[in-house]
Amino acid sequence: MSSVTQNIKGGSRRDIRTLMLLCAVVYFCSYLTRLGYAAVMVEMIASEGFTRAGASAAVTALFIAYGAGQIISGYLGDRMAPEKMIFGGLLVSSGMNLLIPLCPTTGWMTLVWCVNGFAQSMMWPPLVRIMAELLSEEDYKKAAIRVNWGSSMGTIVIYLLAPICITISGWRLLFVFTASIATLVAFIWIRSYGPLRARLLGGVQKKTVRVGVVHAQAVRKLDRPIFILLGIMMIAIVMQGSLRDGITTWMPSLIAETFDLGSSISILTSVALPIFTICALQAMAWLNKHVFPNELQCAAAIFGTGFAALTLLRLFGGSSFVLSVAMLTVGCGCMHGVNQILICTVPKFFENTGKISLISGVLNSCTYVGSALSTYGLALVTDAFGWDATMTIWVAAALIGTLCCLLNIRRWKHYVDSI
Repeated sequence: MSSVTQNIKGGSRRDIRTLMLLCAVVYFCSYLTRLGYAAVMVEMIASEGFTRAGASAAVTALFIAYGAGQIISGYLGDRMAPEKMIFGGLLVSSGMNLLIPLCPTTGWMTLVWCVNGFAQSMMWPPLVRIMAELLSEEDYKKAAIRVNWGSSMGTIVIYLLAPICITISGWRLLFVFTASIATLVAFIWIRSYGPLRARLLGGVQKKTVRVGVVHAQAVRKLDRPIFILLGIMMIAIVMQGSLRDGITTWMPSLIAETFDLGSSISILTSVALPIFTICALQAMAWLNKHVFPNELQCAAAIFGTGFAALTLLRLFGGSSFVLSVAMLTVGCGCMHGVNQILICTVPKFFENTGKISLISGVLNSCTYVGSALSTYGLALVTDAFGWDATMTIWVAAALIGTLCCLLNIRRWKHYVDSI
């Protein structure tokens, strides 16, 4: 099925690059409207008098709603027009960003950010379906990396802009900016996607029909070995999510409290995370192509690197600001590399099941199970036992993730060979 489908996916290189850019911009805005709260949370705690656990509840609610929403949106993404789901998600998310500055308590913020989490879930599964349907396998991998560049750029912009907004008029200004940008992009997306899709399909109706026939003839059932494969992979993804978003969320607080720095300076240190992430994604793509063609083997190698970095952080980080920032950056960047493989690359191999959006959504939901556990859970752990306990948990999570990937290497090879 994949070879036939690939042959009918065409369009000019310019249109293919435009689709990649458009998807990357959408995901850029997704991160703008998702990370703003986490970026200014340390300032909220300092200026509004919120407790760490109370302030972090909103981020936890977003992760829970996003994770649950991924499954629902994944199911709907195989059945509805994906471009409309993305448009609706961007608009609702923009609205929630505008409401956050008006919330009088952390309870109201938690409710609003929970709705934002579900709106955010309406973007990734449809994006995977769009890229899988309109791009060849090689272009799909390139597009997945570029989309993740969008998330990294969104993170960079948020963590650069947050201190500026705090200095100018306070943390509330950040949410006005993110809502405005996302609303503009939503309308650019909905106006641009239809004509672009028609050009990529060549405007010939028979091509669309043929895709459906091929899918109908080649649908593969999800049998017991595949469920075992996915189950072990899901555990690794939970660990990856707990590390990726746990480090992103709590790095400013860890740096501020460990080295007695102000909120703005501590937030700025987080800019190092997405910068290194872009490098990590490129390194992952090279490793997967030239060194570890087995995706789970590649994920294990990257997870293991993150484990080593976080072990160094736990042992020596408290004595050195530079080492702490460096090891947090490497650890988080490695988790983005694992995310690229397990969440972005792996779902493409399930295109012949007819459930690519659903599988993508389920796998991505596991990321946010880990994110929710790490955000609220680590707040409680840190309040009770300090940052050393939190770093110990990060080391254990990286080890578990590495072992899960190692256990799945042969299963993944067998599955790919059987396609």
